[in-house]
Amino acid sequence: MNSQILLTDETHASTESAVQPEKLLARTPNDGPCAASAKLIRVAVGSFRFEVRDLHLQRGRHTAIIGPNGAGKTTLIETLLGLRQVHLEEAQILGIPVAHFLQSTQHRKRLGVQLQRVEYEDSSNVREILDLHQALYGKQDPQVAQALDIDALRKLPYRALSRGQKQRLDLFVALAHHPEIAVLDEPFTGLDRAYIDRVAHLLRHDWLT
Repeated sequence: MNSQILLTDETHASTESAVQPEKLLARTPNDGPCAASAKLIRVAVGSFRFEVRDLHLQRGRHTAIIGPNGAGKTTLIETLLGLRQVHLEEAQILGIPVAHFLQSTQHRKRLGVQLQRVEYEDSSNVREILDLHQALYGKQDPQVAQALDIDALRKLPYRALSRGQKQRLDLFVALAHHPEIAVLDEPFTGLDRAYIDRVAHLLRHDWLT
């Protein structure tokens, strides 16, 4: 595997060249717990090899993972969320060991996640998905709903949603409860220019890491 991947953030423009995944180093952590960190992440699936050392994603910043298709961007995200069985050393979310964090319902509520591959039952409708989110998190910010025009989707069956409409629903589920950390995998996919601008505005809110 000879792909390249780069971490950068909104506060400090990166001047580093893209590096090999096995040599990926993020920035030095600031005081207090990082949003996410790991001493070592090692993935080996078939011919795919991916290794990250000394990863520190700081709180209060928008961190982008940049690289070509197949470089391991989604793999890194899914690994930190416990969605892949990989070798992890000293991995933490908000200063808490990943395994403990993900086993705790209260801790999981501190996360907001939008992945590329999310599907609900074809028999589901949007109202049921929104009600489930409300029951799980107990909070839905009307500003997020308005920005993503969720009311226009509320009565629709899930199977009738377009790619862009599904993306809006997924982003609402990720952001509406004001998570301490939002993990978004290609959040602008399928959105038109107006919604891209609205999502970009939402991501600037102070409550979001």
